[in-house]
Amino acid sequence: MSFTDFKEVTSNNSGSTTRYGGNDLKDIMQIFNNKTVATRRISIKNPWRFTEFFDFTPAASGTPAAPTDANNSRLYADPSDFKLKIKKTGGAVVDVENLDIANSALQTITDKAKLHSQIFYKDQNNSIGSFYMDVAQISTPANPSAGSRRVFVDQATGELSIRTSAGVTTSLETGGGGGGGGDVFLNQANTFGDFNNTFRSSRVLIRNPANTFGYTIVGSAITAARNVTLPLLTGNDTLVTEAFAQTLTNKTIAAGSNTVTGITDANIATHTTTKITTTAKAQLNTAIVYNDQANTFTNLDQIFKSSRLLVRNPADTFSYLIAGSAITANRTVTLPLLTGNDEFDTIAATQTLTNKTINATNNTITDTSTAAGDILKSNGTKFVRLARGTALQVLRTNSGATDLEFASLDSERIGKHTASGNGSTTTFNIAHGVGATPTYAIVSVAASGSTNLDYSYTLTSTNIVVVFSTAPSSGTNNVVIYWIAVA
Repeated sequence: MSFTDFKEVTSNNSGSTTRYGGNDLKDIMQIFNNKTVATRRISIKNPWRFTEFFDFTPAASGTPAAPTDANNSRLYADPSDFKLKIKKTGGAVVDVENLDIANSALQTITDKAKLHSQIFYKDQNNSIGSFYMDVAQISTPANPSAGSRRVFVDQATGELSIRTSAGVTTSLETGGGGGGGGDVFLNQANTFGDFNNTFRSSRVLIRNPANTFGYTIVGSAITAARNVTLPLLTGNDTLVTEAFAQTLTNKTIAAGSNTVTGITDANIATHTTTKITTTAKAQLNTAIVYNDQANTFTNLDQIFKSSRLLVRNPADTFSYLIAGSAITANRTVTLPLLTGNDEFDTIAATQTLTNKTINATNNTITDTSTAAGDILKSNGTKFVRLARGTALQVLRTNSGATDLEFASLDSERIGKHTASGNGSTTTFNIAHGVGATPTYAIVSVAASGSTNLDYSYTLTSTNIVVVFSTAPSSGTNNVVIYWIAVA
């Protein structure tokens, strides 16, 4: 479509030499009054400024056509969804209100498919592919939140390090043996080099397949290094332990080099040149202790190493380990002559003792921060420490008859109290300092403002409370009260 510019005419009048005809002004006014004037358009080059806003009304006839001029854009309100859009010369439409701009400060991009594929996300796993990542040195950063680790290159050491929420920094390059093949990892297989690997007794634990319990490897009290050589197996096999019920196969036991006890003519049932078979327990030595029946010990000492006497709980799941202290001579522990079932007491277990007599001379009863003169008194639940009073105080029942307290005997204080009236305050508190509610007190008001006012007073453990019937008038130090308080 072609357009006709507004007609410009030349005038001899003073001022601008360019004038517009009446029809031009009419067309302009019609355009500004929302009328369509064929083949006419306003072409504006000067900047326009709208002081508040301007509105876009969707065209009732539908979406406008593309602009005919090359490289032009047409801004309009779409009548289908009332959104502000731009139509290009070629007909392409840009939704201004839903721009997919990855670096826009006005839009939050939630569709990750629209972002660059190499962006790292904190809510999913990330892979950098066949590329490396450079980390520059920084000073030690602040601690991360609980449950997190902070990876950085330590400026002080130049090493890749990890900082915990507790403030512990560990180098990944030297903290575990150089960060190379010398590291031992918990989440992969490890190959140990040609070096000794020493474990303290009971510190090698081999878990069962369910990973619920472990075999603890305990070293005996050897006095020199000993080699334990594993057999040259030709197939899978099982280790043999001292007490566990196992059937040995392919073993040769040389009687001359081993001691086989408990075998006499009376209990040998059968024997050949290769093996000996014993019979029932009745034919064995009566001094043998069995773990599948009750046993009676004779009048002989039974010695157990410290922590080697274990008493199981009724469920047979855990044990009490009886451990011996570092005594330097034999000591006899005598069990009491009980007349009924009872329990042992221990140091820390919560237990209520009964039928006990505690001799104060032969025992020490103490408390935290004890001092000479402290006593024990009940707080209604238990006996607790009551610190001694100050000089010349006595122990007495408090004024409420609910507790004991230390207080000075007939302590007397005297003083003068000066205050400034403000025309509204009627109550004046005077700290008496006798340490308790006074037994009696004397109060005399020397001045109470512009006039003498009626007053009354009460006593508390800390104050003499003087109450005037009418508030003293405003003034500086115009209220003067003399007082005496006796505990």
